[in-house]
Amino acid sequence: MSDPEQYQHILLINHRETDACAQSVPNVPSTSRKRIRGWRMGRPKASGARGKRAFGSLRKLPSGRWQARYSDPVTGERVTSPKTFVTKTDAALWLDIKRTDTERGVVLDDRAARSTLADWWPDYFESIQRRLRPSTVTSYEQAWRLRVKPTFGSMEVRRIKPGLVDDWIADLADKGHAPTKIHQAGGVLKRLLDRAVRDDAIASNPMSKRAEPLPRLPKTERPVLEPSEVYELAGAMKHDEDALLVKVLMFLGLRIGEAFALQRGDLNLRQKTVTIRRSVGENGTGRIVISETKTRRERTLAIPDQLARELTKHLKSQAPLSGGLPQRDALVFPRKDGGYRRYGNFRRDSWNPAVKRVNDARAKADARRAKASGKPVKASPRMSCTPHDLRGTCASLLIDSGASVRDVADYLGHADIATTLNLYARVRPGRSTEVARRMDEIWRASIGGTPGS
Repeated sequence: MSDPEQYQHILLINHRETDACAQSVPNVPSTSRKRIRGWRMGRPKASGARGKRAFGSLRKLPSGRWQARYSDPVTGERVTSPKTFVTKTDAALWLDIKRTDTERGVVLDDRAARSTLADWWPDYFESIQRRLRPSTVTSYEQAWRLRVKPTFGSMEVRRIKPGLVDDWIADLADKGHAPTKIHQAGGVLKRLLDRAVRDDAIASNPMSKRAEPLPRLPKTERPVLEPSEVYELAGAMKHDEDALLVKVLMFLGLRIGEAFALQRGDLNLRQKTVTIRRSVGENGTGRIVISETKTRRERTLAIPDQLARELTKHLKSQAPLSGGLPQRDALVFPRKDGGYRRYGNFRRDSWNPAVKRVNDARAKADARRAKASGKPVKASPRMSCTPHDLRGTCASLLIDSGASVRDVADYLGHADIATTLNLYARVRPGRSTEVARRMDEIWRASIGGTPGS
């Protein structure tokens, strides 16, 4: 079918639908049926005759080009075509397409569709600054600036198609971008396009229709330390307050930012409780930022007796700050000047040197054993962990002690138990042997004998 024939076919269908629509409105004067929610009813006159269109209107501009307009069926506002047309036929075809979209319930904003993806970024960036942690905002901004914007920033959202998204994902992988970075960039692109869908700029999100899968994220098994190893690490710290901080991270399962933000007023050592109210971190420019906890919820934890005694001793050793008594908002683990500590500095000055001292001590012990036996010995495992690994250690020890997954999630401040199970409920070395032993005990107790008897 040629273009003119196809166009006449569309007009014929629309004219028939118009007649049916007009006839379906009984007992209404013909003068009242001229427009129903932006639709001009009545059949146009034959070709070549002057008459009113069934939907929208056309006008010829002084330039000789044609402009189309129609009434939005929802708002009643007049919508003008975002561009003009060379011929009246082209303008009429645009109106017919709009009419079909309206009947299907797919009414798009043509002007918004011609906006570039970069036009959607400022409002999105402002929203995540209000909702998300500074570190997360920084990572999203970098994903936009370094990976999304160079490809899609100047492109109209209506021209971003699933095939282009597929090519972009493959290109990022070919250039050696880490899977986590590709996932992060894909998430930013999807959320920006979600906004375009929500605002009727595009009908669907091309990121959701892509064929190219995002690369599989590497699964890293983080270490789960034994309590004896945690005390070994604490003993390798040069300063007593850093040794206490290590124990706090393990026994209370705090995020490092939550530990750095602890204030004296958060502790009730008589009741042996601590309330986690805030966290401290850094934004992209390195500025210290105080915020709510990651899940925006406070939680109160019971402090083990031994840890409560060590915290009491630590607070008594701190220099008085006001009138001979420390202030309630004084930090529990401050810098020398009383300010908030920075994670990078803590890793460089305290944590990493302590881990190195532990490994050096283990290597020396191996050498002594080899010298005493007169033959090579199996090297002791080397410690490799981060402060956040102590949070996972805490979760695993809680589960080992009999706490339910729900209890552990509440203790760690997780929004749901899936996070607890997927990320933190790790198995300590030798744990499977211990579980098997307990199963044997249950078996013997249930049958009154030994397994296999």
